[in-house]
Amino acid sequence: MKRTLRTTTWVWMLLAWACVTAAAAQAAEPPAEASPAKRQTTVSFDSDSPGLVSTPWRLEGTNQAGPVAKWEVTAAQDAPSPPNVLALSDPREGASATFNLCWTDKLTFDNGRIEVKCKSVAGKEDQGGGPMWRAQNANNYYICRVNPLEGNFRVYCVKDGARKMLDGTKVDSPVGQWHTIAIEQHGQRIRCFLNGQKLLDARDSTFPTAGGVGVWTKADAVTWFDDLVITPDTGDSPTGDAPEAAAQPAASTPDAPLHTLLPRAALTLADAIARAERHVGGVGVAASYRATGETLTITVTVLVGSTPREVEYDATTGALLSE
Repeated sequence: MKRTLRTTTWVWMLLAWACVTAAAAQAAEPPAEASPAKRQTTVSFDSDSPGLVSTPWRLEGTNQAGPVAKWEVTAAQDAPSPPNVLALSDPREGASATFNLCWTDKLTFDNGRIEVKCKSVAGKEDQGGGPMWRAQNANNYYICRVNPLEGNFRVYCVKDGARKMLDGTKVDSPVGQWHTIAIEQHGQRIRCFLNGQKLLDARDSTFPTAGGVGVWTKADAVTWFDDLVITPDTGDSPTGDAPEAAAQPAASTPDAPLHTLLPRAALTLADAIARAERHVGGVGVAASYRATGETLTITVTVLVGSTPREVEYDATTGALLSE
């Protein structure tokens, strides 16, 4: 009986010692590091009183030729997040080469995702708009915009006031309806989404560091914006893709060989230069054909004073595509 009690006692002591040891070992282990939360910033203008936009927003223009456009916070019944929207309400004397900007360097963006909702309200020469990012100043930034008048969706690099298209496609984006534009940038890779669908994929190294963010329109485009959402990258791609170094380019429709499209050209390079010179009032210095999918285009560079401007035509129909 005594031997049984003594054995039982030792068993309980060993079990207790094992539990204490396991607890101590667990306490000594460092806690698992939690995944960093994405520091999302949303600007909806709903807490602002209706009226003119104030600091920290900068109201400027690229290639500004007259008074700066009028931007204001205004109530809108159909605002995606009521009650207010940011509106370019009066382009004033916005010339065809003027890019209207409402941006800030108090919010900066390097890698991650930017999303904004926009609605084209009016515009005879131009319509629509979109977000701008990595802005160094009013003449240097990236921009992605939708244009209902031209029926296209494009991403550009604006350097020293001159715009260069990085990628583009034709879309249907009716005037008077809200559309959501989103961009994701990681290093040099830029992907652009319209209403949740990825349509553009480009690479560019012009602006490798962080810059300001904002919204953009062109010429006389009257456009409303709401819910500007900035989500910086914390090391993982916002869409769960591999990091930039391991990312695989998304499949896209290949451009047709240029020589297969040239026989369709109804517009010569010389005619395109002459037309662009008349259109913008300058001196044509370069022109080239380009294949975008199955579309043959001509891009003409015109110097207006000392400012280069690009004018693009459909080489098959002769229609003006953008400028």
